[in-house]
Amino acid sequence: GGTAFTNGQATFDATSYDGKCVFSAEHENASGEVQSNAYTDAFSVEVLGALTTKMQNFTDDKGNTLGLNPDTIIIPNDPQIKQAVFSAVGSDKLPGTSHNDLNYHAGNYHVMVWPELNKYIGDGNVPFILLDSSFNEEADCAIFQEREPLEVTDKWDDTDAYMRTRIQYGTSLAYPLSSLSCHVSICPNHQTGRTSPFASSRGIMSARASTP
Repeated sequence: GGTAFTNGQATFDATSYDGKCVFSAEHENASGEVQSNAYTDAFSVEVLGALTTKMQNFTDDKGNTLGLNPDTIIIPNDPQIKQAVFSAVGSDKLPGTSHNDLNYHAGNYHVMVWPELNKYIGDGNVPFILLDSSFNEEADCAIFQEREPLEVTDKWDDTDAYMRTRIQYGTSLAYPLSSLSCHVSICPNHQTGRTSPFASSRGIMSARASTP
């Protein structure tokens, strides 16, 4: 629940885009909706099912479902939670029961034992982390990354409208046009002496989604 953590002699910021710690019950998106990714329940088959369902229902700022599919459980190096987790995900029947009801968690999760989590065991609390490894790779765990428009230029800082098309074309091979900022100067251009019609200059500027 802290906003920083220490590993050896290094301290790292553990806050997310809203200034709250990464795991918080009070994350608020741009639409004002509050979603929690921090829970206090001890691990059990029932809790695993409930948390998996909650994660699958997470939405983005526009209310669209994120499409999460939790597939990884990270646990501390503790014998009791090891027994509970491996029983929950390794048995095709419900663990701890004498009947043959199907355990739908079987085979759906990878388990990673991370001794670093042992630091947070205390007062009957044995933490575990549930995550979607594919979403982690594809979307950086949905980390909010605010981007500033890119001002693109060449070594001569050309402001001639037609020269800008070459600069923008080259940049567009690596970045979307919507991320670029552009400007053109007076006409005739003071560097090339070229006279560009206003319609052409305006079109070149608007082609990358915003005007100067």
